[in-house]
Amino acid sequence: MRLSFLTSGIFLVLSMISTTLTSLITEYWWITGMLGGGLYLWVFIRKRHPDEESPWFEVGQTIGDLLEEQEVRFGNIFVDEENPNMIRFLIQCPKNGGANFETEVQTLLSAFRMRLGNSRLELKPDYDNRAMVLLLPRPESERKKVSLQESLEAVKKSKVPLPVALGQTNGGKYPVLDLAEMPHLLIAGTTGSGKSVFMLNLLVSWLRFRKPHLILISPKPTTFSAFKSVATVISDANEAVQALQSMVIEMHRRYTSPGPHQPIVVMIDELAQLMVASEKPLRAATELCLVQLAQMAREASIHLVLATQRPSSEVITGLIRDNIPGRVCLRVATPSASRMILGDQHGDGYKLRGNGHGYWLQGEKLVEFQSPMVTEEDVRQVVSPSGAILPIRSRGLSRAA
Repeated sequence: MRLSFLTSGIFLVLSMISTTLTSLITEYWWITGMLGGGLYLWVFIRKRHPDEESPWFEVGQTIGDLLEEQEVRFGNIFVDEENPNMIRFLIQCPKNGGANFETEVQTLLSAFRMRLGNSRLELKPDYDNRAMVLLLPRPESERKKVSLQESLEAVKKSKVPLPVALGQTNGGKYPVLDLAEMPHLLIAGTTGSGKSVFMLNLLVSWLRFRKPHLILISPKPTTFSAFKSVATVISDANEAVQALQSMVIEMHRRYTSPGPHQPIVVMIDELAQLMVASEKPLRAATELCLVQLAQMAREASIHLVLATQRPSSEVITGLIRDNIPGRVCLRVATPSASRMILGDQHGDGYKLRGNGHGYWLQGEKLVEFQSPMVTEEDVRQVVSPSGAILPIRSRGLSRAA
């Protein structure tokens, strides 16, 4: 009898605990989303509600007012002020997230743009956390600069053979990728996108910590002129083809020689001028070498970094594109140029802010980042201990190129 009473009591207590937990999970669903790895929610929940001390308090109030007018049920609104390029608002919508959620978000987008007076504002569904994410671009004068030192510290701590430091992501992290693992990288960006500065960021980090053998090719003699003391620098198209042919020969030689081998990085800027502007025999020879290296050079520790302002099918042929999985898209001119780099599902590269604001394509997912600035002094420290340095660009490196 006593045992039966005790057992009933235990079941009653367990039932009460279960009911309480179910209620808490239902009420505070966003906590389970955070613990389950919801990236946005983890970022936002560490911040605060846009209170009266925040410069974005009035915007948060306006967001709430508009949602009430539209009869949209919502919970808390969190703000992330750490992003270099935009302010992010996460709007909890616990009752939404169904099949019509994306349609509702698109309907609200035009209302938000009109109310906040910003045609570049974006509103996206976050299905994992049953929320909407409102992206409000910072005014150009308020964009935050990303520290090169922070990026270099991340490279220093990493163990990867050929680090690719993107800069700062939206979550405030400084990811370091591995070119040896990719094993090749394609970069696109028009004038003012920060393409040249992004490449300088790679070169500075390699020369500071890894020191691969570098072959730097650009039809503009000034692009890599500061690196002549530490790299093979080529600006003539015929010499560029000869260098690529020598890399194909070296690749086959390394196949028959025991390793490990010193990594070689072939970096080409303005690929379009080699692929389109050159004479047809020269263009054919260039493409043949690039395809062979892209397909087979990984095991020989030879890696390509190809950059272009014009990512078209004439420049990035199918064979080159298929064999270079690493993709960085800075601001490009058109949606079609964005899709050429990032794939058919990602045509938003033309909406990027420029000056180092970019996307990294990781599988099917886009990682948004802000590349650090690189100065002539940063370059001088890695190429010339004596302090002498050739001018890189007449307008300096602190501006995007």
